[in-house]
Amino acid sequence: MVDWKRLKEPSFVVGAACFALLLVLLFSRDGTSPSSSQLVGFQQQVTDQHTELAKRLQKVEALLSDSQKTDNSSPAIALHTSIDKTNTRLADLEKTLQKVETLLSDSSEGDSTDPELELHTTADAVKLVSALGGMQTAEKLAECLGTVDGWIAGADEQDALQTFKVQQVDKLRALVKKELADLHDNALKAETGSKAGDFHAKASQILALYPISNAQTVLDEARQISSRHAEIGVRIDVIRRQRYNAWAMTQIEETINTVNATANSFKTSDNPKTIEATVKSLGEVDPNLLEPVVAQLYNYAVEQAKGNVSSAQQLELGKRMIDPKIRRKGYGDF
Repeated sequence: MVDWKRLKEPSFVVGAACFALLLVLLFSRDGTSPSSSQLVGFQQQVTDQHTELAKRLQKVEALLSDSQKTDNSSPAIALHTSIDKTNTRLADLEKTLQKVETLLSDSSEGDSTDPELELHTTADAVKLVSALGGMQTAEKLAECLGTVDGWIAGADEQDALQTFKVQQVDKLRALVKKELADLHDNALKAETGSKAGDFHAKASQILALYPISNAQTVLDEARQISSRHAEIGVRIDVIRRQRYNAWAMTQIEETINTVNATANSFKTSDNPKTIEATVKSLGEVDPNLLEPVVAQLYNYAVEQAKGNVSSAQQLELGKRMIDPKIRRKGYGDF
């Protein structure tokens, strides 16, 4: 007997929708219920599939381990998201297996009827996917595949249904890659970092739908798109930092221009103007977020302002610059 509870452990990692077990009961063409020997045979088939999945699991865990060795957590998060989706799928599988065990128990007592057990055909699967029409997305197709995975089919439908599922899995991979490329492109072109972050977060959800298999080509492609996704996340952070420093430069330049305009004035009435202009331009700038060259110019602007006011007002300038009422901007604002 397969230890089904083990399948719910976190180490069981498979791609969403793709590698949930295909449940097939061996019903005869005349609609009669399966015999005990047929049900035992079905259990053996599930055991064989469990062995095959264990082999796949080793490769998927290796993929997860590789992603965790880097500083970027996006691939690991996506794989852990797949775990959650798979656990949900396994819960549905367990319910079906309970029905099978009930049938096996009833068949030994001469009663193997189960009015709740419904048989499905390949035509049902085609109809379900076709209903998506031109609105097919990776999420919707994955949802359809998850539904089909929970179906029970007769022996005469097993091969055709499996072939159809393989075709849809290939289509799902293609959809995931396309949608990832679009989301990554939108993230890099986003006007603000917050919008870029939203696109990247959505891409993480789509990446989790990529069906993993034990085929080396699939594993290689999964590594490639996971690495690309992590690179986009790093690039978004870099762009935010660049935008922040570009904005800070305009604030620094404004301060220097104002200070220079009053540098030759000996009127004490000009001192408050210098303080106000400096606080207005540089108050929202966080010096801890500046690139080295920009930080040097920031310090230069502050020193220029201090040199243009009296000693007492230099203290006033310092107090105004660190006023907690001023909200300093961060990378998230860009």
